[in-house]
Amino acid sequence: MKNLYKPAESAEELARLESRLRGSRAGFVVLMRLWLIASAFLVVIDLASCGFQGDLHPAARFWAVIPILAMGVGVAGAAASQLWAAPRLLAVQRQLLSARRRGDAELGEEIGSAEARIRAGLEALSPRRDTLEAALEGAERRSRRQLERLARNGVDLAVARLGRGAREGPLLESAGRLRVGLESYRAALAGVEIDCLLEACLLEPGSGVSLALGRAGDHLDTLPRPEAAGRAASDDEAVPNETRPSIAVLPFADLSPQRDQEYFCHGLADELINALTKVRQLRVVARTSAFSLRNEQLDVREIGRRLQVETILEGSVRRAGDRLRITAQLVRAADGLHLWSERYDRQVGDVFAIQDEITVAITAHLEVELLASGRRPSRQRQTEDIEAYHLYLKGRHFWSKRSPADLEESIAYFLQAIARDPRYALAHAGLADSYNLLGYYSVLAPSEAFPRAKEAAHRALEIDDDLAEAHSSLAFANLLFDWDWPGAEREFRRTFELNPGYATAHHWFAELLALRGRHEEAIEQVKLALDLDPLSLIINTLLGWVYYYARRYEEAIAALEETLELGPGFAPAVFWLGLTHQQQGRLEDAAAVLLKAIEHSDRSPMMVAALGRLHALMGEPDAARAVLAELEDASRPDYVPAYYIAAIHAGGGDREKALDWLERSREARENWMVFLGVDPIWDALRAEPRFTALLAEVGLTRDLS
Repeated sequence: MKNLYKPAESAEELARLESRLRGSRAGFVVLMRLWLIASAFLVVIDLASCGFQGDLHPAARFWAVIPILAMGVGVAGAAASQLWAAPRLLAVQRQLLSARRRGDAELGEEIGSAEARIRAGLEALSPRRDTLEAALEGAERRSRRQLERLARNGVDLAVARLGRGAREGPLLESAGRLRVGLESYRAALAGVEIDCLLEACLLEPGSGVSLALGRAGDHLDTLPRPEAAGRAASDDEAVPNETRPSIAVLPFADLSPQRDQEYFCHGLADELINALTKVRQLRVVARTSAFSLRNEQLDVREIGRRLQVETILEGSVRRAGDRLRITAQLVRAADGLHLWSERYDRQVGDVFAIQDEITVAITAHLEVELLASGRRPSRQRQTEDIEAYHLYLKGRHFWSKRSPADLEESIAYFLQAIARDPRYALAHAGLADSYNLLGYYSVLAPSEAFPRAKEAAHRALEIDDDLAEAHSSLAFANLLFDWDWPGAEREFRRTFELNPGYATAHHWFAELLALRGRHEEAIEQVKLALDLDPLSLIINTLLGWVYYYARRYEEAIAALEETLELGPGFAPAVFWLGLTHQQQGRLEDAAAVLLKAIEHSDRSPMMVAALGRLHALMGEPDAARAVLAELEDASRPDYVPAYYIAAIHAGGGDREKALDWLERSREARENWMVFLGVDPIWDALRAEPRFTALLAEVGLTRDLS
C-alpha cells in the first residue's frame, strides 16, 4: 500500500497499483472470515471449559477472550481504513497523471513553437545555409586535387574585379566555412565562376594560397547582381545546379494485400523520373541513387541531405484486383513540410493518366517552366496495352539489378511486352540495353550480344525517333562493337537534346571520351552523371576509372576510396583500386586488393585475369600459369575475352603471345579493344609495329595516352 503514496510515473504503473488493490481487498475479506471463525471457536472452547474448573467464574473466562477479539478488531480496522483510503489515493494519482500529460503536451507545443521560431529565424538569416554547406562539403573533398590551378585562375581575377590591389584580411578561415552567403559572393564576383571561387577558398593550412578580398564585404551591397555566374545559360544549356529546383522520386511503397507489386511501384517511380527529366529547369536525381535508400529508415531531411535535393516525392500503391489506390506527396526536404499530396482511386488501366497528373502537379508546385512550346512534361504514351506496360516495368526492374541472371530475365519480359505490342518502342529500347550489358560484361560473345542490341535500338527508333533511351542504346553499341566514334558521339548528343537528365547516357559518353584520350571532357561528363545520380556506386567508380586512364593515379585512388566509403566491398571499385596500385609499382598492395576484388565478385574472370597479370609482373610464373589454366577451363562453358589472356602474357614479358591474343580479341570485336589506346598495361608494347597496326584497325591513334 505504501506505493500509493508515491506519484505514478505512467498509466501502466497506475494500472498495476489498481490490480494490487483489488488483490488486497480480496485477501482482506478472506482474512476477516478466518478471524471470525477462529474467535467464535475460542469463545465456545472457553465457555465449555467452565464446568470443569469451578474456581473460575464463567464471566472471567469470557473476559479472558476479549484481548484476542480486540486485537483482531484493531488489525481489521487498520486494514479497512487503508483499503477505504486506497480508491481516493488512486483518484488523486489519476488526476496528477492527467495533469502531467497536459503539462507535457503544452510544454511540447511550446518547445515546438520555439523551435519553429528559431528555425524561421535561422532561415531568415541564412536562407541558403543548407545548400551552401552541402556544396562546401563536396568542394572540400575535391579541393585537395585542384586548388592550385583553380586559385591561379580565380583569385587574381576576383581581386581585380573588385578593384582591390592589396590582398588583406581573408574573409574565411583555412579549410573552414564561408562567412558570407553564396548570393553575396555571386554579386561580388560578377563574372567569376562560383565553383572556382569555392575551390580556391577551401585551402588546407599552409597551402600557400588563400582568398584575400580584404574588406570587400563592405562593398557587396553596392555592386550590381549579375544574371548568372560566369556566363549566361542559353535555352539549350542546363541551368546551374545552385539555382534550379531539384527533386528525388523515391520508390513507392507496396501496400497491396499480397505485397506482389514491387515491380509496379518501382516502375511507377521510374516513369515519373523519366517524365520529370524532360524539364530542363529541374534537376532530377537518377533512379540508382533515389532507390538506394529504399531499405533504410531515414528521416526525409537526411534523405534530402544525402541526395542534395530540395524536394522529395514519395508515395504508396495498393492494388486489389483491377482497382488501384495510389497516394503521392511532395515534401520539402529542409523541414519535412508537405507541399502537396493527392490520392488516386482508379482502374489499373488509368495508370498513364495518373502519371501525367502527378507530374503536372509537381512541376506546378515547384514553379518551373516546361519545355519549349509549353507542352506538359509527360512522356509520349508508348503503348495502350496495360499488360504490355506491366511486362515492360518488370523487365526494367530486373535490368536495374545488372546480374547476368537478372539481365536474362529482363530480356524475357521485354520480349513478352513486344509480343503483346510490337510497336512498343520503350520495350525495344529495354531489350537493346539488356543485350548491351550482356556484351559489356562479357556474359555473351560480342558477335552475339551487340548486333541484337543494335537491331532492337534501330527498331525502337523506327517507331519513335525521339526516344532518348534508344539513341543512347545505339550509341553504346556503336561505341563498343562498331568502333564508330563519330556515330556514337552523334547519338549521345541527340540523347542529351531529348533528355539532358539521363544519367546513364552521361556515364556511357564519358567512356567514349576517355577512350579517345579526351580526359578532361570525360571527367566533366562523369561529374554531370554524379550530379544526377550522386549515390550510384558504378558512376562513382567511373570517376576513379577515368582518372586511371588519364594516368592521374593519386586522384584515381582518392575517388575510388570515396566510393568504397559509400559502398564498402563494391567489387568494381576494389578492382580498379588494385590496378591503380599496380601502376604505381605497389605490387604487394595491389595483390592484396585484387584478392578482395575476386572474393567480392565471385571470382569474376576479369578480376582473376588481373591477378594473373600481377603474378607475372612479380616474377611468379607458376601462379600466372595457374590463372591461365583457370581461365581456359572457364572459357569452355562461358565466354572469356582473349583480351584477358593477352594481358597476362604482356605482364610476363611475352610480347608475341600478347600480340597474338590481342589480334584474336580484335577479330572477335571485343569491347575491351576500344581502350587499347589509353590502357597503361600496354605501354610496353606501344613501340611494336603489330600493336600500331592493331590501333589503326580499331580506329585509334598512338598518342591517346
